[in-house]
Amino acid sequence: FSNIPGYTLKASLVHIGVTLALIYIGKQYTWKELLAMLTWYHGIAVILFLVYGMEHFGHKNYAGPTMALSAILLYLWSVDVSRKYKFIFMSLAMLAVVFVQQAGSGMGKALIFILICLLGFLRFLKRLPPRTAFACMGVFLAIAVSLVILITENAEYIIVDKLGKDMTLTGRTYIWAHVVDAINKYPLFGYGYGGFWQEWRGPNDPSFNVRTPNGYKPPHSHNGFLDIGLNFGWIGLSLFSLSLLVNIYYGVLHLIRTKDSTSGLPLIIFTWLMITNFTE
Repeated sequence: FSNIPGYTLKASLVHIGVTLALIYIGKQYTWKELLAMLTWYHGIAVILFLVYGMEHFGHKNYAGPTMALSAILLYLWSVDVSRKYKFIFMSLAMLAVVFVQQAGSGMGKALIFILICLLGFLRFLKRLPPRTAFACMGVFLAIAVSLVILITENAEYIIVDKLGKDMTLTGRTYIWAHVVDAINKYPLFGYGYGGFWQEWRGPNDPSFNVRTPNGYKPPHSHNGFLDIGLNFGWIGLSLFSLSLLVNIYYGVLHLIRTKDSTSGLPLIIFTWLMITNFTE
C-alpha cells in the first residue's frame, strides 16, 4: 500500500533492525544499568551544551526537551551515588535546568515543570493499589497533555508573553488538520512506513499540499502519533495506543514493586515520550 514500496521496504528493515537492537538491550540490562547508560549519555549532552551551546542540538525544540529529561535523570542518579560524586551529578542536573531556560523552547519549559511534578506524584502512586495507581497516572498524563494543548492554543499570550517563545507552534494546528485529512484517505493501513513525507518527489509528494498559512512546508507532522497514523493508518495507531497503555500499566507495577531509584524510570520515560511526541 506504499506509493514507493522499495523505499518503504528499506526504511522498514532499518526500523526493524533498530527495534531488535533495543529489545536486546532491554533484555540484557537491568533498569539500574539502563539508568546508568542514560545518565552518562545525558551528562555528556549537558557538557556539550555547556561547551558548544544549543548549536550542537540543531534546534531549540530538541535542546529544551533533551535538557529537561537530562535534569531528571541526573537527579535520579545522584540519589544513589556516593557522597563524593553526588555533588557532580546534582550540579549537572542544575545546569540542565538552566540550559532548558537558555534553549528558549516553550515546550522544554513546560516539560521540565511536568517532570518535576511527576517526581512528587510518583511517591503518591507508590502507596496505591495497581489499578488505582494506573487510573491516577492516566489522569496525570491527561492533565499534562492538556497543558500542552493550552500552550498550543493560547500561543500569543502564553508562548510570547510568558515563555518568551516565537509563534512557530501555532502553525501546528493547521498541519495537524491536513494530516488528519490525509490519514482519512488511507484510513486502514496508511501510506506505508516513510511513504508520506517525500519532499524529493516534488508535486508527486503525498505531503505536497500540507503547508501552514505562511507557506511553510513541514518535514513531518510535528506530532509523533499522527505520523504513526500516516505510516500505518488508524489500525496501526490504535494498536500502538493499546501497547502504550499496557506498558504504562507495567510501568505502574514496576513503580510499586521496586524500591530503588529506578522505580519511576519507565513512567518518566513514557511521560517524556508522550509530551514530546505530541508537538514534535
